[in-house]
Amino acid sequence: MFTKILNVISPVLYGIALAYLLSPIQNFFEDKLLRFPSKKKWQKSLKRGLAVVMTMLVLAAVAAAVVLIFVPGIATCVEMLNNNLGEYLNKLNQNLDGYLEDHLNPDGVWGKLYAYLKKALDVDENKTLLSQLTPKIAEWLTGLLSSENLMKIFSVGSSVVSALIDTVVVLIFTVYLLISKERQAARVKKLLAAFFKPERVERIYRFGKMTDERVGRYLRVQVLDSILVGIVSYIVYVIIGLPLAPLLALISGVTNIIPYFGPFIGGVPNGLLVLLVAPEKLLPFIISVLVIQQIDGNILVPIIQSNNMQMDTFWVLVGITVMGGFFGFPGMIVGVPFFAVLYVLVKEKAEARLQKKNLPVSTDSYLTYAHEHKTEHPTPPLVRTYRRIRNWVLVKTGRLKPAEEEESEQISFEDLSKVAKAAEETKAAEEAKAEKRAKEKPEEDLLDSCKSKARKVADRVKSKHRNGKKKK
Repeated sequence: MFTKILNVISPVLYGIALAYLLSPIQNFFEDKLLRFPSKKKWQKSLKRGLAVVMTMLVLAAVAAAVVLIFVPGIATCVEMLNNNLGEYLNKLNQNLDGYLEDHLNPDGVWGKLYAYLKKALDVDENKTLLSQLTPKIAEWLTGLLSSENLMKIFSVGSSVVSALIDTVVVLIFTVYLLISKERQAARVKKLLAAFFKPERVERIYRFGKMTDERVGRYLRVQVLDSILVGIVSYIVYVIIGLPLAPLLALISGVTNIIPYFGPFIGGVPNGLLVLLVAPEKLLPFIISVLVIQQIDGNILVPIIQSNNMQMDTFWVLVGITVMGGFFGFPGMIVGVPFFAVLYVLVKEKAEARLQKKNLPVSTDSYLTYAHEHKTEHPTPPLVRTYRRIRNWVLVKTGRLKPAEEEESEQISFEDLSKVAKAAEETKAAEEAKAEKRAKEKPEEDLLDSCKSKARKVADRVKSKHRNGKKKK
């Protein structure tokens, strides 16, 4: 039931996702390129319409480039594999047989395994194991790559007509959302305000903004980075003369969207294909993969990624592993931003609880955590700095011996709470004192002014009195 509902609403979801990914491109065209006056309503509509048209043209250009460049190359690669699979396997068989004859030790582990496989599979002793398995492997792979099976693979789920209809529906939803995205957002805010309390609405706004900043930026950066990696891989593979360059570049680009694991996931099948088709190109292929990853990590990512997920690498790996285990390849793609949002929510909640307990929120303050009962909790950096300055002053003044200067940098949570509470009370007292001084300052200024005037009048009277006495 759930799968059927998901299939029905999938065009709407795809349209929302595509509009979300294309929104920055539309904003660029609307804000940077189309700078003509748009004070009137028809001018704003014209500007928005032109920006949407230009955005869809960019999408069409990218789709056309993929179809014209990669699809024919991939079709050629599949046809080449299907037609020459036996030849490739024979070449691989000859190379591996020669390697095994030269390097395989009959008394070693691999030699015993080789002998066991010969006995288990009941193969002819006069022929090599690989030479007898090659026809079976070639027959199986040829049947797998036959046109009939390929049509079955690509036609699973829906027919060509329904796929075209879904594509048109997705594009219609995308265009409509790009044109009226502000109004749709306003409708969502209206519904939230109608059904939730203001405090809950404010939290939902904050959550939505944080999700947009982290998930949206991450997905856009990863998609753009994967496209660039695919293009760079294609250029490098063509330069070194790999025969399946389009197919290898496509696999490298698609798998690169997964952080950390992506290059390995794409490198293994690519390496097997290179080993199958052109074994002599395996070493140049491995070197080229390392070079491409260096270009991606040191040039492409710093250019297009202005800000990272601000999450520890451990949690990135956890997100990829957990979400990939539950949802497969799509889960590995969205696992990192999902865990990034969850990480921020838990972090904010934990820091709020620490602040209520008057405890430091910085992780560095807990690096010196000890498990003893008396010195159970860490010393904040400010307290450690104060202690060092105090000890230095006491040593210089002779009130503390250098041997007594060293002391534990760990205090209990109770002492830590007292220090934090005392600091807060001191700060509050200083603020209250400053506020009181600011209120009393006008009265003090008026009093000082009156005193000054009174002194001047008294001095004037005294001066006249002295002058009168002198005249007499």
